[in-house]
Amino acid sequence: MSHSKTTEIWRRSCRALLVLASSAFFACPSNYAASPLQGGVQHSDSLSPVQPELTPGNTFNEKELPKLDPGNMWVAIPSWIAGTWQFKTETVTRMSIFDKKKHSKCPFVLRNEFQKVFGYQKDKSGQIWDYLKAPYSYTAKLDGGLSGYSRIDSVDEVVNNHDEVTRKVVGPDAVVEPGSQKILLTNQKECFLRYTPFGDDAIRLDGSTKVFNALGHPSVLKISNMAATRIKPFEPIDQLDGYNLKQQFAEFLTAQKKAELIP
Repeated sequence: MSHSKTTEIWRRSCRALLVLASSAFFACPSNYAASPLQGGVQHSDSLSPVQPELTPGNTFNEKELPKLDPGNMWVAIPSWIAGTWQFKTETVTRMSIFDKKKHSKCPFVLRNEFQKVFGYQKDKSGQIWDYLKAPYSYTAKLDGGLSGYSRIDSVDEVVNNHDEVTRKVVGPDAVVEPGSQKILLTNQKECFLRYTPFGDDAIRLDGSTKVFNALGHPSVLKISNMAATRIKPFEPIDQLDGYNLKQQFAEFLTAQKKAELIP
C-alpha cells in the first residue's frame, strides 16, 4: 500500500474515531452556539491499555471479546429530557493535541446521525426513570466505507437536577476495515456530557471528550457543542435488546426499598 493511501486511511480512521467518541450520547447542528462545559470536569491523566483483542493490526472478532453483562442501574430524570431525540451532526469547537499528530482545524462538523431515548419507565408517583445501560457495545457504519466498534464500559451520573443532567462515559472505540476485518485504529474515550433544556422540545449539549490511544496515553481533548429535537414524547419501554426492563425496574425499586413505587 502506498504511503499516501496509508496516510489517507489513517486520517479517515482518526475522524471516524472522533465520531464514535460521541455517537452514543450526543451530536448537534453546525449553526448551534453553545458555551463550553465548565466546572466539575476532571479528566483522567491516563487510562489502562485496551485488551489485546482490540489492538490495531489484529483481526476484529467480537466473539473473542469478553461478554458484556449490563448492570441494573436506574436514575430519576427531569421531564424535559424524557422522550426520543433526533441527533444529526456534531460541531467540534476546540481541540487540544497531546500526541503531536495532525488533526482537523477547528471548528469543524462531524456527521453523526442517530436517535437517543431518555427515560424507560415511570413509577407510581409519576416520576420518570432512565436506565443507565452499561457495559454494552454497538457497531456503526462510518464515513469512507469503514466500520466502527464502540463499547461503553461505564456511565456515571455527575449532576442530575431540574436545570441539567451531566454524565461521565468511558470506553474504547475501534475502526475496522470491512473487507479484511483488520483493526485500523483503536482509541479510548472519557466523556463529560452536559444536557440542558433549550425550549419545549429541544435540548442542548456541551461535551468535553478526552481521547486516549490504545496504550492509555492521552492524544486529544475535544470540546463540542450540539443540540437535538424531541421527535417522540416519553412512553414506557418494557423490553430492550432482550432485557425485561419492566421487571428490572421493579427489582431495582425493591432493592432500593421503594417497592411502593412499583407501577
